Amino acid sequence: MPFATGTEYRAISVRTAQHQVVLPPMWPTPIKLADLLERAQSRGVPRGWLYLPDEWRAWGTDTEAFMIESDEDDREAEAEQRGYCSTVDGQTLEDIVSAAHSVLKVDSFDGRLEALIYYYRFDAFLPCRGAPEPPPSDEILLRLDREFYNSLGAERAAVPCREPGCGRGAVEPSVFCKVHHFQQVRHRPCPFAD
Repeated sequence: MPFATGTEYRAISVRTAQHQVVLPPMWPTPIKLADLLERAQSRGVPRGWLYLPDEWRAWGTDTEAFMIESDEDDREAEAEQRGYCSTVDGQTLEDIVSAAHSVLKVDSFDGRLEALIYYYRFDAFLPCRGAPEPPPSDEILLRLDREFYNSLGAERAAVPCREPGCGRGAVEPSVFCKVHHFQQVRHRPCPFAD
């Protein structure tokens, strides 16, 4: 079945020269976004993918939302023609709203919408109301690399690094200096030399 169960769909009536044919519905009846987010609070979202207008800044209480069970190419093409895009699946929508409610104590449309938009934009749960955009992934990776590099501790001058041509001391309990130990563990070049 291509559409979410429990959702109404519009049939299309086409009159030919000899008959009137009713085609199966191609797009479900819309649900107001406010109503859908309320249903997500009680884990009552229909199965499928949530389709919303392409521009997330335009999402509001009366935004027409569609839950479509299929994620087939023809649905994607139809959604694109309508100016809609696939956002999250129903289970994820319920998880987003549940986390906003239980962790952040959000119990309003604005809070649920903020949580949905944050997840849609950054693929992460809203950490707090009014949260800034997360830093770029390369910035996060560099910070984590620095933390790991610093955690290696001091190099021991009396124990030379085993990397041929390296004049640095090995860190405890490794046989490599900080730079070469980093490269051994992370399997990529070390961005630090201090």
